Amino acid sequence: MPILYLNFKHINCSGCITSIENCLFRLGIDHFEYDLSNAMAKIMFSKEAVKLDEIIDCIKHLGYEPHIADLLEYEED
Repeated sequence: MPILYLNFKHINCSGCITSIENCLFRLGIDHFEYDLSNAMAKIMFSKEAVKLDEIIDCIKHLGYEPHIADLLEYEED
């Protein structure tokens, strides 16, 4: 299962995090956690259920600019 780590700027409240979390779970991700002190999100998802581009687009649509810090266990088909 791929694990995506994203950095964010300008996210400093729980409302912002909740908006992102809700958007991603509607897409079908499996796990989301956010470290506010490091501005880092950890997202686990199934490649069969959700595409990486969909995750990024979902967050951008909310007005946030995610930056991929790391992507583990992900191989392009």
